[in-house]
Amino acid sequence: MLRYLGFEVDTVAGSLRVEGRAVALRPKAFALLTYLAQHPGGLLPRDELIEAVWRDVIVTDDSLVQCVSELRSALGDQRQQVIRTRAAAGLPARTSARHTCCAPRSGGGRFERAGAIVRRPR
Repeated sequence: MLRYLGFEVDTVAGSLRVEGRAVALRPKAFALLTYLAQHPGGLLPRDELIEAVWRDVIVTDDSLVQCVSELRSALGDQRQQVIRTRAAAGLPARTSARHTCCAPRSGGGRFERAGAIVRRPR
């Protein structure tokens, strides 16, 4: 179980709870959320994320963009405080107590070379 500010990810059961209520995610979006949470400590390049989630399947960047959009919607992250992209840089990731935690850093932009940010709760 990975606990964050406002949500929990149960990697064994494959479930997400936001503010205590179950939220359904498509399998690829859940796989992306799990990968982001389990790989803190630096930028996560777009190609790495695509390889981790889609492995031997050829997909466009749009597949990653759609999964990130689904995660932001599920987490209520319209202001991109949990997952933020950085143009030409990847997804920065940081971690802290309570297993692992997700939140943002500075940055923004489009998915040219993008990723997500994981940071300690305040």
